[in-house]
Amino acid sequence: MVVLEWTDPPFAPGHWIPEMVELAGGACVLGTAGEKSVRVRWEDVHAARPDVVVVAPCGYDRAGAQAQADGLVAAGLLPAGVLVHAVDADAHWARPGPRIVEGIEELAGVLATLPRSPRSPRSPRSWCEATGFRGSGTTTRG
Repeated sequence: MVVLEWTDPPFAPGHWIPEMVELAGGACVLGTAGEKSVRVRWEDVHAARPDVVVVAPCGYDRAGAQAQADGLVAAGLLPAGVLVHAVDADAHWARPGPRIVEGIEELAGVLATLPRSPRSPRSPRSWCEATGFRGSGTTTRG
């Protein structure tokens, strides 16, 4: 999976975004957890051979991200046949906080529509299970 934190120029994710992908059961093929987001080239996106491209431009809601995703598809910048999914980056991705769990759950739902591949070997895990959090009234899903 490739997550684009920006589209002009394209930026691959850093910080917590690759961890979100992993918790959802995917593999972030561009970007490194805990590092800064990095500028990439469209050739890098193609060479990564993603199953999914998530368009998550920082500061954009779902409608704005969808407009950018539509523009990328229309311009032929993404690999042919790849699933493209736009997210509400402003609400669920760009800010560390409890709402990123909703972003992880949404991403797990997208990944569940794909056939399993060696690049996405794990099942989705809940944030609580992954972090060991056991707050009052917390339920963990497997």
